[in-house]
Amino acid sequence: ASSELQQTIKPLLYNTALSLRESRKFNQAFDAVSALAEQKHALFNELNLAGILALDTNQYRLAQQYLLRAIELNPEHSGARQNLIIAEAGAFGEWLTLSRQRLKEGRLSAAEKALAKAAQLQSGNSKVATLKSRIAQQRLANAADQFFKARIALESGDLPVALDHVNAGLAIKPNDRDGLMLRQEISDAMAVDLDKLLAAGLQDLQSGNLGSADQAFRKILAIAPQHQETLAAKDQLIQARKEQRLELQRNGQRAIDSGQTERAIQLFNQLLAMDPENMSAKQGLNSARQMRANRVDELIRNGRQAADRAEYSKARQWFEQARSIEDTKRTQSELKALSREITAKADKYAEQANRAVVKNNLSQAKKLYAKALALDPGHEASIVGQKALAAKTEQIISTRLKRADNAFRKGAYPEAIKVYRAVLDLDANQTAAIDGLKRCREAQAEELAQLVENGETALDNGDFETAEEMLTKALQQDAYHKQAQQLRQKLDLMQQAGAQPGDEQKLYLQGVAYYTQGKYTEAIKSWETVLLLDPDHEKSRQNITKARLKMRHLKEFSGD
Repeated sequence: ASSELQQTIKPLLYNTALSLRESRKFNQAFDAVSALAEQKHALFNELNLAGILALDTNQYRLAQQYLLRAIELNPEHSGARQNLIIAEAGAFGEWLTLSRQRLKEGRLSAAEKALAKAAQLQSGNSKVATLKSRIAQQRLANAADQFFKARIALESGDLPVALDHVNAGLAIKPNDRDGLMLRQEISDAMAVDLDKLLAAGLQDLQSGNLGSADQAFRKILAIAPQHQETLAAKDQLIQARKEQRLELQRNGQRAIDSGQTERAIQLFNQLLAMDPENMSAKQGLNSARQMRANRVDELIRNGRQAADRAEYSKARQWFEQARSIEDTKRTQSELKALSREITAKADKYAEQANRAVVKNNLSQAKKLYAKALALDPGHEASIVGQKALAAKTEQIISTRLKRADNAFRKGAYPEAIKVYRAVLDLDANQTAAIDGLKRCREAQAEELAQLVENGETALDNGDFETAEEMLTKALQQDAYHKQAQQLRQKLDLMQQAGAQPGDEQKLYLQGVAYYTQGKYTEAIKSWETVLLLDPDHEKSRQNITKARLKMRHLKEFSGD
């Protein structure tokens, strides 16, 4: 961005951070100001605010960094220095906690580094000395454990493992006398086995068992890195592997050219096991797999097309051929789906429809019988079930209409609406249900409007009990009625505040008294209660704004 654009954005970010902090949105405020503080030539105010917000979000080490930079720009700023003391105390705790955590994880070097950072802040703190002692003790314990494991491995004849453990112990405690003696003892024992290992490795190399030969040579060179005979044998092994890889590559390509995809995949996998980064092998393997996938796709496509034409015998042949190439869930599922389609689909829909009838889910049953008959128009079970369903539906509709009409006459509109809708779920064109639903909605709307009006009148008259009764009934009929919700909320707030209609002037003067005494929060609460009783009370609204501004100025002045 241009310099001019940056100068425009910086004040915006800074002021946004201040506003967010006032709203106690510390994380968002920190994100805004940190973009400024991370710049090389950040200003004092930007660094100081970043440090304060880092403290607000308990990021003490980061707060320390920002505040140190701020103090470099303004060494005499007492607020920054006080905050730095807090940040350093918190950073000390963070470094100490991190050191303990790394010690618990067994990462001793990392634990020591974190502890050194803590010591830079409070070198004389007893916790530093205690933790330093614990780390040192753990080092000694780790070294002793490695030496013990080395001794056990030596006694059991597992010399390479013994050497690994003793070297690990000496890495922790390099000048340990017992450890050095143990390593010499292991080296002496291993020297005896070198000739045997070399002979076995050469035999494996000659017989083409290159993996075993490589293991033998590695063991020797781990003990004696400059063992000349082994180094020469290693060169032979490298050449043998190179020739083996070339042969596998040639044979794999021949298999692709002749359409032997499975053989090609096998050969390229062998080559990649030897040389995982061999690009030619990767490309060859991908080509072979793609050829196999393309063939399987073609066979499945042919099978599906045959099934779409209802040529089920041909479809099965195509799917079986695909499975012979790639016996996977995919090819198996095609065969299973075909079998289900041929033998069970119509029966399945009919059985589901029968269960739906038992559960009185008649709409679902109607759909399921229709699906079954679409597959097989002569499906006897579905024809019989459909006739029985039609008779049962008529009976249920008649019963439900009577129940809905009775509910309507009694004024139980929600119940009537529910039953009329249940009828329409069974028959969307049922005229009696459509008319009944319309009558219910009209009557319910009138009753609901009257309840809300009565509730509002009672609230205005201070009759909270009647207001609550009316509004509760209204919301029982329509839980989302906006005016009823607003009136109920107003009622709850007035009850909580202990306010009555007519208390406006008393509450207003009470707020003025609180404001004069410097009790701004109480003053705001009094004026907000006035606005509950009289939303148009402009003086209360203005005074609330004035009190909030006063509180913000006091907060900024105090440096909180």
